Amino acid sequence: MRIGVDIKLKHPDLWEALLRRGWTQAEGARYLGVGPYTFGLWLNLRWYPRRLSDEQVAALMELTGKTPEDLWPDAIRDPFFLAIPKRKKTFTEIDLRRLAGACEAKKLPFEILEQGERKRVIDEVLQQLSSRQRAVIRARFYEGLSLKEVGERFGVTGENIRRIETQALNRLRHPCRAKTLRELL
Repeated sequence: MRIGVDIKLKHPDLWEALLRRGWTQAEGARYLGVGPYTFGLWLNLRWYPRRLSDEQVAALMELTGKTPEDLWPDAIRDPFFLAIPKRKKTFTEIDLRRLAGACEAKKLPFEILEQGERKRVIDEVLQQLSSRQRAVIRARFYEGLSLKEVGERFGVTGENIRRIETQALNRLRHPCRAKTLRELL
């Protein structure tokens, strides 16, 4: 069975406030005294308010129960974060048994698809490392082993493992691979 999923990242506090009140995006914008386009940018995590009037701050706190600083911390204000795409469309084949299992586990189908897609992309990127680098990355980050423990497994010192790990991470930071991994965030 082939299904398509359109995943959109929204500002959780603003989105929940709209749902709780049964409001549309336009009604939320009107309540805060901003245009629908501006509110849409805030809601879709594409921009943040730079200056708000006292009335707007009060309305925002009434709506969400949070201050603007709590709603848009420094990490969200980062230009890199703002530039990251917040929407992903994917089509995939899914086994009906997996879909049924998702229903039993009370997971939505897109959660299972997203996990499978992430695993596939990560495995694809890790295939670009040497087998030894892949094994070290898996032991360190998947199994949580220390440098010394991984070194004992491979019969080398922890310092050699640190060197292999550093080389692997540097390869993963290369722009062509880093872009692929950033899209998973």
